[in-house]
Amino acid sequence: MKKTALFTALLFLAQSTLHADVPLFINYQGKVADSTGLPIGASGTAASPVAAPTNRKVIFRIYDAPTGGKLLWTEEQTATISLGVFSVLLGNGIDPSGTASTESRPALDTVFTPSAASSRFLEIMVDNGDNSINASDVPISPRQQITSTAFAFHAKVADGIAPASDTSTDLNISPATLPSGSLAANYGLGWYGTGRLFNSVAVDGPVLYGNSGGALGSVAGATQKIALAWNAAGQVGLGATSSYDTNNKLTLQGDDSVTPARQLVIRGNSNSTRRLNIGYDTTNNRASLQSYTAASSAGPLLLNPGGGNVGIGSATTPSVALDVTGAIKATTTISAGTAISAVTTIGAGTSIGAGTSIGAGTSIAAGTSVAANGLNGHVFTGTGDTDGGLFSPADGTVTLKTDNTERMRVTPSGRVGIGNTNPGVALDVTGDIKASGDLTAANVSAGQLSVSGRVMTNSIEFWAPGNLGALFKAGAGAFPTNSSALSGEMVLMGSSKLHLATANGGAAVMTLSGSRVGIGTTEPGAPLHVKGFSQISQNHAFFIRGAGTNSAQSGVVNNLQNYSIVAEQSISAYQFCSTSDARIKDGVSASDIQQDLATIQQLRVKDYRMVDKVGLGNGLKKGFIAQEVEQVIPEAVTMGTEFVPDVYALASSVKWNAGNQNLALTMPKAHGLKVGDRVQLYADDSTLVLNVVSVPSALEMVLGECKKEVELVFVFGKQVLDFRTVNYDQIFATGIGAIQQIKREKDAEIQALRDENATLRRELVAKDASVETRLIALERRMAKAGTTETVSPQAAQAAK
Repeated sequence: MKKTALFTALLFLAQSTLHADVPLFINYQGKVADSTGLPIGASGTAASPVAAPTNRKVIFRIYDAPTGGKLLWTEEQTATISLGVFSVLLGNGIDPSGTASTESRPALDTVFTPSAASSRFLEIMVDNGDNSINASDVPISPRQQITSTAFAFHAKVADGIAPASDTSTDLNISPATLPSGSLAANYGLGWYGTGRLFNSVAVDGPVLYGNSGGALGSVAGATQKIALAWNAAGQVGLGATSSYDTNNKLTLQGDDSVTPARQLVIRGNSNSTRRLNIGYDTTNNRASLQSYTAASSAGPLLLNPGGGNVGIGSATTPSVALDVTGAIKATTTISAGTAISAVTTIGAGTSIGAGTSIGAGTSIAAGTSVAANGLNGHVFTGTGDTDGGLFSPADGTVTLKTDNTERMRVTPSGRVGIGNTNPGVALDVTGDIKASGDLTAANVSAGQLSVSGRVMTNSIEFWAPGNLGALFKAGAGAFPTNSSALSGEMVLMGSSKLHLATANGGAAVMTLSGSRVGIGTTEPGAPLHVKGFSQISQNHAFFIRGAGTNSAQSGVVNNLQNYSIVAEQSISAYQFCSTSDARIKDGVSASDIQQDLATIQQLRVKDYRMVDKVGLGNGLKKGFIAQEVEQVIPEAVTMGTEFVPDVYALASSVKWNAGNQNLALTMPKAHGLKVGDRVQLYADDSTLVLNVVSVPSALEMVLGECKKEVELVFVFGKQVLDFRTVNYDQIFATGIGAIQQIKREKDAEIQALRDENATLRRELVAKDASVETRLIALERRMAKAGTTETVSPQAAQAAK
């Protein structure tokens, strides 16, 4: 039913001081009539209406413009209408229903509080009498602008917080329900200065106070954060809201998991890279004090630069420039022009000149000894000592002896020999080498490096040459090779088979047997034999099911499938074979080939090119669209997780925040991402997957947990959970059924044509015989043309 309306609205605001309660309703009165002019809630005629009150659902909407604009608020009320007139309190209704159920209903006062809330327009829509809000109900036009009452202008230019005199009262900011033992006067904001002191202090400015403290913070949407808080004891917290130490007046708190931590940053000007970081590493439980002269370059740190002494440890009254209580460890030389006094240990577990001093800047007298507790040896520069020790002959060679036998030698050129008095390389060892950890080298020279085949704990034991296996450089003469093409390459071989396992004593995950490779099997039956499968939700270009696995399509669309081999690009082969033995199949029945034909006729072959032209090329392809196939053969389509190139653009601006490890990007076009999306991108030489933590604008995004700084970023696209793949075997089998149905139909048509042809042939032969009989009769008559003959009708008929 089309409706017209005359309506007015009154906005009632507070008429008392600012701290008084403000009514959160708007009194609205309106009048509505149908298209004939008869008021709703009336009978009779438009000229002589008779009251017949009725209840109707009414939708109220507030916009920021007279037409179009932004919808700010929607509410539903059931109004009693009599002679077209009704009255409601806006803000006293319910959430909208029906076709308006998706529209939001925030607190009514929030619609009028922003600084830009200068124009607000009310639109109403009355249901047509079916007691529901649906598409047949249309809004009444035009919208009505909501205006202020006289007292609302007083609220717009509210009284200043500063009172007329120093003795006036403050602005109260008290809660609706006061805590036990507190007064409304315990919460407020006021001006204090000369003649009006706060805690005996002439502040000469505003003071914000609460019963047990207070806080300053920020609100972004529904997120509240406290920047500064204080309690009744006058203790202040930055980032800390509780648990203050009794004697602390200022507590700075922030969870920082790196060293040097930077809860407090001090800088001299606007250059944020030149700073002093003071903080506590909450992961490693250590405090740090570090200065910087650039973004990541440490700078000098001076303690009492005016000339005072520095104490470390328990040296609370340092007597020299640096007084240390405890051990000192240095990775380089400690130089000094005066004495170094040590009252504890210097070095590794021994003491040198304990309680005495070693003259720094001089040398340790050659030919003498320095006592070393626990070493049981001496330092010499001449001939040896039968007890053993560290020797330095006149040529500069340093040797280590035990029991008067040389164990190690360091030559003047820097070469080290172990069991070898003439080292030919940087480390020359005669005898076995055993490492409990990693053994790393740029070049290892040996006649042969063999593996015993026994995997030791955290190590591999090497032994003399044998036939169990070897790792060698091909073509170097150590082992013969079958092809000169291997010359100069590294070769890993076993005597019969080579197994790769993931743990000591664990099953082999890969086996090389002759020219065959087995994955998941130690007896490969082909050049590449894959046994076993994994359930994954990641989808790729092609999937191949390995022999002997239970990976047949179930016809159920889900995220998990069993795969033995996954490839992200094309696979080339002369033939593909699929397991199809009857003994592995259950519930076998004949396909409805007539339905197969109908199904195939619904599929549409498409020509297309790939969006990811860099990774997949720009060639023209022919195939199906998975979403279209899903509508026809749903069991041929599976869904999984994949990244799609829906952004596919190079970022025009890249900014990395080292503090929170966020990566801010500006794109050349709208990216369409939202907070929480996972995005794949190519950053410099790495492929990263990051989460969207903020979307400042349609062209901007902020990604979290970026561990390193990057310069060039190409955004591929977001991760989707409904990425579809097509089982072409299902389509192929359905196509075979369709071909069989076509063959059946064509055979029936051909047989029908053959039957029809035979009938026509018989009819033609019969007609030919009748014509021949008539021709014979005609010839006889012509032969007798010159002879008069009386022919009876019976004879003429016989002649025919």
